[in-house]
Amino acid sequence: MSGVLTMLAGIAGLSAFSRFVAGTGGTAIHGPGSTLGSMALASGSFLRTVAWVQANIEAQLATQASGGVLNPSALAVTPPATFFDFSDGWPLKAVIGGTQGEELFATGFTGSIPLRSYSIDLRFIICDDFGVDESDLYAPGLFAFWVLQHERSPTRYVPFINQLELPVTVRGTF
Repeated sequence: MSGVLTMLAGIAGLSAFSRFVAGTGGTAIHGPGSTLGSMALASGSFLRTVAWVQANIEAQLATQASGGVLNPSALAVTPPATFFDFSDGWPLKAVIGGTQGEELFATGFTGSIPLRSYSIDLRFIICDDFGVDESDLYAPGLFAFWVLQHERSPTRYVPFINQLELPVTVRGTF
């Protein structure tokens, strides 16, 4: 099992497996400088999520501008779920894969109605329950992993949350 995750995801896979086996539980945070965080920031799946969010923000800003005021506090965007596949990189698929939750925060904003332009700093938080379900059974070593997770001892083999914290600055026009 550790061999499969190490082969698929390198040190990120081994680290996730070690945490699972140790029964640590809790939350593992992966920021923009981590292996998984930097891969996620550049991945096609995440960039599609960012593009969707940007289009939604621009539509709301255009509506606000027609009323004469830009109010970033009134923006309401629920990002679509981000799912990582092998095209995003084997470590992202093996360690994160499908996700179970996503939050979005605006941490900074500048905008100009006359120029119809803006810049917004966003913080995406993407959560995944690290573990194996039936859709993850694409490598033989993962079958044993599934058994450990679903028929585990009370002190070992504890799933945990992987949390990607991804800052993004989006600029555009509306």
